[in-house]
Amino acid sequence: MSWKKINRPQDPSAANPNNDGTQKESKDRHVYVENGVQIDLVQDLRDDIKTAQTNNATDNRKQLFWARIAAFAAIGAAFFVGWQGYLLQQSNGINRESMVAVQRAFVTWNGFDPDRVINRLNPTDPSKSIFRWTFFIKYENSGATPARGAVCYSEISVLPDEPSEERFTADRGVLPRTTIGPKAIQKVGPLFVEEPVLFGADLGNVTELTPLNVQPNVFMWGWMVYNDTFPSTNPHVTEFCKHLVGVRITSETQHIVLMTNNCSKHNCTDEECEDYAAITALSRKAK
Repeated sequence: MSWKKINRPQDPSAANPNNDGTQKESKDRHVYVENGVQIDLVQDLRDDIKTAQTNNATDNRKQLFWARIAAFAAIGAAFFVGWQGYLLQQSNGINRESMVAVQRAFVTWNGFDPDRVINRLNPTDPSKSIFRWTFFIKYENSGATPARGAVCYSEISVLPDEPSEERFTADRGVLPRTTIGPKAIQKVGPLFVEEPVLFGADLGNVTELTPLNVQPNVFMWGWMVYNDTFPSTNPHVTEFCKHLVGVRITSETQHIVLMTNNCSKHNCTDEECEDYAAITALSRKAK
């Protein structure tokens, strides 16, 4: 005799002996899609990426725009600061030039200080004297600061014509230096000249000669090179050249007045002098 096991429907409650008859809420989520609706997760992801890229591009364009604005603003500020600095530098340069022009030493030729002195007694007539003349050249510093390292050369000569350029710029060897104070007159020299050189003969014991003609072509000339107190300025030059044409002596004071004419050249200062470079080169040999 054979028998078969009969499959009976199982009771859900019986499968879970702990089932108390209440159903717990399921954590599963079910999506119910109507017929004809297509779900494309890849397309949605693409759309999300495209939207994000569009937003990023917009943000990048905004950032680039403001970065350019900031860059232009920085360039403008730098240009403004640079321009202000340039104007300030120009203003400082103008102020310095004005200060130097007003305060710097400015030396000019201020005339001669002549004197007639007894050189020796006349050997053939002891009652008479033989005279010679001394000439101091006067330079005036009209500036408010001293003229430093002043070097000068001067000469009085009988020449066939005005001193040539070669004579003016000839090497004079080592020359001494001096300083001229502000608002001061400095005498240099003296130059000694025998009376016959000037007048052709000894004049003897004269007390008044008005006027007294001199020998033709007597020239008195010279130059001075000096520095001012301001740094980075070029050396300064003063030149003079005079043609002596007469002398006046007064009896009351024995005052001597020289009558001169200007030479055609060499009455100049600084770069106005054509031989400025040559004269300043001569001054470098001074001690």
